[in-house]
Amino acid sequence: MSPAQSVTLSSSGSVKVCVGDACLGPPSEATPTLAYGDTVALGVFHCSSAAAGVSCTVSGRGFTISRAAIAPIGTPLAELNAGSYHGTVDSIGLTGSD
Repeated sequence: MSPAQSVTLSSSGSVKVCVGDACLGPPSEATPTLAYGDTVALGVFHCSSAAAGVSCTVSGRGFTISRAAIAPIGTPLAELNAGSYHGTVDSIGLTGSD
């Protein structure tokens, strides 16, 4: 994905996208890896991984992030919040770059 992008999903289903190198950072040592074909539920968050990308939702709203793009799930593109963000305990975030 060029330029680099990251996405976060709040516990209310709000999706925020950040574009540019400033959006990326190294994962913490405790960051789990979701293998292709696996799914995980963390509180209200539900994520699944496939070769085509990783999808995460809260009550039917969320995103799919792939090598090519970030696409909304249940959220019109116009509602996506572009710009910087700071993660909180009630959010999940993923990053992607080439």
